[in-house]
Amino acid sequence: MNGRVSLRLQLTRKYTQLKRKLMKGQFVIIDLRNMDFMKDKNGKIKYYNTFEDACSTCGMYEFEDVWVMQLMYNHKEADIWGDR
Repeated sequence: MNGRVSLRLQLTRKYTQLKRKLMKGQFVIIDLRNMDFMKDKNGKIKYYNTFEDACSTCGMYEFEDVWVMQLMYNHKEADIWGDR
């Protein structure tokens, strides 16, 4: 059983690392006045692969005052789970 837990933890860490790498360079739409963001159907942050996709979404939904921001760096302090 201990080996299964260890393998699961390793896979979780690898998935988290891969997810962070894939998010780098993507774009998000955020309203800085109330810290709201564009969400997908499940209520999670919606990521865009290109600046143009994010900007056209702003126009399509006629957002009043939002920022299109590019994800450049994810600062993550080492935590007790060793998730780095």
